[in-house]
Amino acid sequence: MHLNCSTLPIAHTLRFLRSVLPIRGWNRIFEAAFPAGSQLPFQFHLTVPGGTILADATSYLDRFALFHGSIEPDELHLVRQILCSINARTVLDVGANVGHFSIAMAEHCKTVHAFEPNPPVYAKLLENIRINPDRHIIPHQFGLSDADKVLRFVSVSAAHDGQGNFAETGDIALPVSRGDTLNIDQIDFIKIDVEGHELSTLRGPKETLISQRPIIMCECSSDAKALSGVLPPNYCLFVLGQRAVRARKKLYQVDNFAGSDNVFFVPNERSQVLAEKL
Repeated sequence: MHLNCSTLPIAHTLRFLRSVLPIRGWNRIFEAAFPAGSQLPFQFHLTVPGGTILADATSYLDRFALFHGSIEPDELHLVRQILCSINARTVLDVGANVGHFSIAMAEHCKTVHAFEPNPPVYAKLLENIRINPDRHIIPHQFGLSDADKVLRFVSVSAAHDGQGNFAETGDIALPVSRGDTLNIDQIDFIKIDVEGHELSTLRGPKETLISQRPIIMCECSSDAKALSGVLPPNYCLFVLGQRAVRARKKLYQVDNFAGSDNVFFVPNERSQVLAEKL
């Protein structure tokens, strides 16, 4: 089926059934009912944690949020708990995409600075900020790195919402700035999702990390130890383990992590915030 005005109630029904019937295989059922490759452009307003987004049937992230309630539901749930626990004031969303995390985090802090350099994705971010006027989100049409420069980017496809990788052969030129040039006071939390550019992104705000010591959630594409190496001293590493059918992922403190997943870097003086979630 195509997602449209007539079939959207079916999608919401499947989402409800998934929430009350704890069995495996719901993802396959949803994909069989609404195959990704056959979707046509269709925009609809979707309630997500913290507000509303203008979703599109061709978007992988939006379809995921439609069925699961949000993108990365376990991580998002934990992040919102953390922001409440630390009374967060300022949050950076580096690689904001269309704003799923920005909108959710803005409900639990004073200000979110959302960084998204990809022009078509940034346009969707602006629209989602516009339809959530109660959320204080400041958009920036550039990314963060270790220097002010332009990077080439290879996009996977429009359906994957700006996902891809940075490469010299990329067909898209994206501006980035060094994190320490932002001059933003009291950053309490940073979320990073930058398609393999994590190391340079963390190098950029070196002095900011030393002076403000925020908690960081970062999508790790290889080895967390390399990322830890550019952080100030006395940060500890947490990861989310695999989940059961209904239970949320469990949080673990580890010495290192190798793989592709979200990791949390927490200054020792704030580690109790995550230790309470173990």
